[in-house]
Amino acid sequence: MVLRYAFAGAIVGYQRVLSPRKGFRCAHRVLHGGWSCSEFGRRAVLRLGVLRFFVLQSRRFARCAKSAAILQARPDPEYKEFPWKQCLTNKKVDAAASGCCCCVPFPLP
Repeated sequence: MVLRYAFAGAIVGYQRVLSPRKGFRCAHRVLHGGWSCSEFGRRAVLRLGVLRFFVLQSRRFARCAKSAAILQARPDPEYKEFPWKQCLTNKKVDAAASGCCCCVPFPLP
């Protein structure tokens, strides 16, 4: 139970400190509306626990990467320079260099 709250607290810290400084939004939220990936993860860890959180969050990051690809394919110039481009081509992305929201320790589909 304590581990759930520790993970949720880390996500809240990310949302309040790091996320506003990145300068871009969650592609899944932009395309589909609803919760961002971090809010989805925070709610999942509190409701379902840490193990289920990892499974669900990995699936969410994969959907976020697909959403970013869809947004990049649109003719609207606002979405042409999303920083997720490297996430779609590289399996390992340096988070500091790319600012990628999809930096996860597993290959994206």
